[in-house]
Amino acid sequence: MAKCSLAIELDEPDRLYTSNDRIRGTVVVRADDDVQCKGLKVRSGWATHGRGNIDSHDLHSEVLFQGQWRSGEEHRYRFDLPVSSWPPTYHGRFLSVDHYVHATADIPWAFDPKESRPYQVVSSTAPNAGLVEKNTVTSPVIGGIVKILLVVFVLFMLLNPMLWIFGIPIGIGAGIWWFFKKYLPKKLLGQVEYTLDQESFQPGETLRATLRVHPQKDIPINSVIWTVTGTEVCVSGSGSNRRTHRHELFRGGKLVDDIRTLPGNKETRIPLELELPNEPCFTMNLGSNQILWETKICIDIPRWPDWNDSLAMQLAPSKELVQAASVETIDNGGSVSTQPTTTAGDEPDVTFAATLEMIQSVIDDDRQVDRIVDAVRDLPMQLNLIPQRRELYSSSSKTHAYPDGHVVIGQTIDPVMPVTMFIPRSLADEFDQATDRPWSGEGSIVGYDHRQNRLQLRIEP
Repeated sequence: MAKCSLAIELDEPDRLYTSNDRIRGTVVVRADDDVQCKGLKVRSGWATHGRGNIDSHDLHSEVLFQGQWRSGEEHRYRFDLPVSSWPPTYHGRFLSVDHYVHATADIPWAFDPKESRPYQVVSSTAPNAGLVEKNTVTSPVIGGIVKILLVVFVLFMLLNPMLWIFGIPIGIGAGIWWFFKKYLPKKLLGQVEYTLDQESFQPGETLRATLRVHPQKDIPINSVIWTVTGTEVCVSGSGSNRRTHRHELFRGGKLVDDIRTLPGNKETRIPLELELPNEPCFTMNLGSNQILWETKICIDIPRWPDWNDSLAMQLAPSKELVQAASVETIDNGGSVSTQPTTTAGDEPDVTFAATLEMIQSVIDDDRQVDRIVDAVRDLPMQLNLIPQRRELYSSSSKTHAYPDGHVVIGQTIDPVMPVTMFIPRSLADEFDQATDRPWSGEGSIVGYDHRQNRLQLRIEP
């Protein structure tokens, strides 16, 4: 039973925060009854939302108050929290990253009031570890582990002759793939080297790469195809429900078709250049949510298997980009958007059906359900529902209900999930007429009632 409400006021709500910054503000508590609070906690951190599983990190938390609030009182508590410099705020198509200040009041035997306030972060540097993965370079340690596993696998096969029934076709298939994809192209072309001039680039910078080929005899080719891609990769669900969602942010490259022959006993050097987009789509590896940049190159050989190679690259922020973003914010009068944006005609970042699927995949874990609900709370969505019956206001409904509205029990359509709908008075007749029939309209997710296992929705008038 909630007996108080929380609000967060930031000192600089339109500021762009950077490394080593601190975010300051006030948590405002308004009590509508006598309340015994076991702890008013505030924390800063970031969380992802979109098509993938929720990745999040709390940087710092602290308790602002413990004690009693009297009915009708208003209290204000100052906070001063560090800001996480990575990852930066990002709003893409399948992936968005937002930084938040969260406040929670622990009320015994009652619904704990919560409030979140987003703020924007720009980064001048990216962490190096784990961001750049070279597809063509294998470390000696990994190579040694692979060799040991192969030896163990062969010994296991020798001790279990029945497994040869499965091992022989697998071995033959792998050998055929290696012979056509690796051995034949390299046998014909000889020494081939594909390198990037550097591993880390910045938006708007020129990406330079070099292809060197040194065949032993003249080799005719059709062309050299070089592609550069940046992709959002989001994984949702787990086990048999695991799905990977990809959205290509950028595709560029170069077609070299003026070289028809690679001369023998001579090195041919092909320089490659491409201007990268001036967008802050930085390389990120946040667990289930990633932004990956990759370069691929192919030597198209007539009547012969093509030679292919790929290299990962890192798109990283710069101090100049942070300064430019700060100036732009000041010029715009501080009108920084703190919510995900969509372009007209584009698919929304978060859909109601996708959110329901994510909640269902973690329905037995209250903490994960709360994380998903917090990530999409108050985002406008197109809802598809079946209203079933009206219900009297309960104490837990006061937080989200309209003052003169109604509470309606129902369910979603696909997938099916019980819901509590808070509707304005103006839509009462419409919902009465739609009882046990599909209804569509705009609204938002505002909470989850774990006692009744119902998703709470606020319908827009």
